[in-house]
Amino acid sequence: MTVRAIDKKMNYPVLGISRDGFVQYIADGEYWCDLPYGFIAMYEKRRDKMLFFDRDGEKWQTLSITPDEPVGLATRLFFHLRKVRVHVDFKSLGPYEVNELREALKVAVETDDDILTQFHDQKTILKWLDDAKTVGKLFNAYRWFTKEFTPLRGKKKEPEQANSRYGSSLP
Repeated sequence: MTVRAIDKKMNYPVLGISRDGFVQYIADGEYWCDLPYGFIAMYEKRRDKMLFFDRDGEKWQTLSITPDEPVGLATRLFFHLRKVRVHVDFKSLGPYEVNELREALKVAVETDDDILTQFHDQKTILKWLDDAKTVGKLFNAYRWFTKEFTPLRGKKKEPEQANSRYGSSLP
């Protein structure tokens, strides 16, 4: 596995957001160690329209994503979920503002047909995104509405309450 940021260091976690509604939360660089083969084509197809927002306010774009080793015909045709190591090159597009990340997430929620809104309705999610004022709170709001966020024991908390566990920083 090789993840290379061409001109700077990418700081995880990262939210990959595509204009077609696809969003991926990537907790750390280990994500790229064992990527299902079919995901390579998914990322390659979105290469020009997908941006990766890191926790420190830097925006990235994928330059290339390729398997580290040749992939056999059987895997390419029948075993798309077989995991392979990949080589990924990213290029920094410079810093981003909180509003840019918020708007990208809102467009994804508005564009998505069922994945991002499977646990909460679109209107509620958009309100949570509007209420999140920091990068950390936007990351946590995403994790909350996709159920990747586990609140403290006890009653369920709304995202703002859950976010207060971390303040403005990320988990």
